[in-house]
Amino acid sequence: MTMQMAQRLPAGIFQLWHRMPKIASGFETAFSKIAKLLPSSSGISSSESELIERDRHKREAEYGLSMGLLKELSSVAFSATLSENLVGADSEALYCVRKGPVGFWAECDDYALFVRKLSGLERARRADQGSGVGQKLRVCAYFAETDDMIGNKGQAYMEDCWRGSGGAEFEDVLDFTAITVSETDHDSVVVCVEVLEQIFRGVLDIASADQ
Repeated sequence: MTMQMAQRLPAGIFQLWHRMPKIASGFETAFSKIAKLLPSSSGISSSESELIERDRHKREAEYGLSMGLLKELSSVAFSATLSENLVGADSEALYCVRKGPVGFWAECDDYALFVRKLSGLERARRADQGSGVGQKLRVCAYFAETDDMIGNKGQAYMEDCWRGSGGAEFEDVLDFTAITVSETDHDSVVVCVEVLEQIFRGVLDIASADQ
């Protein structure tokens, strides 16, 4: 729903998109100060989400990063980001809502066709190498449990693209896995420690198999 609304905005407004994080940060700071003056029964809480807390505890217990350090790193990183020129975010926003020039998305302009072409190239590569069997190209897609940007329909579309007709069109060359990460949203899924662990373990498994 959020992405559909953004696509209806005129392209010119995205020239100011890079200013939005700083404006939002100003509102958040003011809101935080007001919230601290209100009684807890008001329903407004400054406590962090359970996912973030669980992630930090895991990083502290398994990787030796203290809770204090992790909180400070988060604060410093956010402040450093806002202190820099964010004008590049304008182009990124235009890219995401497909308001750039024709062909802006190149091969991915038709995502289903892109996956079909990729599968065809992979079949050709395996044929040239005489490897009709063996390791397939592994693709793991991680989705948030709640994603205001793409919603459930966006996830279903991506999964359909990678699985193809009948849900098994590319199984001969693609090892596709879709994982929905519980208690995450559009922003937190990419930094969830459990997701990062799975990604690095997957890379290690592939590297070990090639040796």
